[in-house]
Amino acid sequence: MYKSSSYVQYLPFCLEQIICLYIIYMKLVIRTVFFHLCCIVLFTGIYYYLRSEFAIPNATEVTAMDCALLSTTIQSSVGMTNVAPLTNLTKIVMSIQQLVLIMTYVFTVYIFSR
Repeated sequence: MYKSSSYVQYLPFCLEQIICLYIIYMKLVIRTVFFHLCCIVLFTGIYYYLRSEFAIPNATEVTAMDCALLSTTIQSSVGMTNVAPLTNLTKIVMSIQQLVLIMTYVFTVYIFSR
């Protein structure tokens, strides 16, 4: 015999657990997005400070928008930009941003796979 009342008594507890898990994961998602935005702003500033060590074909100088574009394309792992590093220092800084991005993905996958 099917008794629906026995299952209904567990519904509030299950719903409460689902809401708690949703809140926990949303906090992680928001923190991850905030971290990526902070990285974009930080590396935009670094690239703008080092703007004389970057080159754009057919352009006179690298602007703040070009630096923001470079930082965003690296952080989003798209990798398609017309800004090119000229020195080893700028190549190292770009590599550091890429490593930060990779480590963020590793930690995010680890956290969400538990």
